[in-house]
Amino acid sequence: MSRAAAAAIRAARAVRGPKGERCPLCASPLPPQHEHLLDLGSQAQPHRELSCACQGCALVLADVGVRWRRLPDRGERLEIALDPSDWARLGVPVDLAFVVVQADGGVEATYPSRAGALRSTLPLDAWPSLVARHPVLATLRPEVEGLLVHRTAEAGPGLTCWRLPLDRCYAVIGHLRSMQRLSLGPDIQTDVAAWVEHLALPCADLPCGDLP
Repeated sequence: MSRAAAAAIRAARAVRGPKGERCPLCASPLPPQHEHLLDLGSQAQPHRELSCACQGCALVLADVGVRWRRLPDRGERLEIALDPSDWARLGVPVDLAFVVVQADGGVEATYPSRAGALRSTLPLDAWPSLVARHPVLATLRPEVEGLLVHRTAEAGPGLTCWRLPLDRCYAVIGHLRSMQRLSLGPDIQTDVAAWVEHLALPCADLPCGDLP
C-alpha cells in the first residue's frame, strides 16, 4: 500500500460520522456523504453487491481494480432524443428502466416489478444500434453507471434520459416501488422527476446490499 493511500485511510478514520455508520471494510466512522463501491466477488464466488466505504478504502480498492469498482458520486441529464423505436429495442414492459454495460460487453436492462427489480439481457444488436445513433452512450462507464430512461405522456414521442451511478439507478426504482407504481403517470411524474434531480447530486441515503 502506498504512503498516500495509507494517509487517506488514516484521515478517513479521523472523520466522525453518524452514530452506528461505519465503513464495513476498515470500521472507520462514515461521514454523511460517503463513497459507494460495487463488489463483484471472486472468480470462484461471483456476486454483485453495493457497499458503503470510507474515502480511503474506496481509493485503495479502486486502484486494485479486480474485485471492487468505485461508483461515481453524481449524474447528469443527457440531451439526447430517444424515440419509441429506441424504447422498443430495450424490450422493457414498463415505463422506466436503466441500462448498464457489463465488463464482458453484455448489456442489461433493469426495471421495477411488484416482485422487485428485474433484469433482462438486451438483444445483441440493440445496444450497438443505440450507440450508433447516440454516440454519447459509448461514454457510459461499464458496471458503475446506468442510462436511466423513462417515458410519459407529457414527454410526447421522446424519452427522458439520465446518466446516473448504479446506486442512484436502484434508488429511483426503489422510490417508484415505494409508491406502489410501475409506471410514471401524470400524478407522480413531478415527484419522480424531482427525485431523479436530487439523485444527480452527491447524496448519502442510497441503497446498499445484494443486487438482483
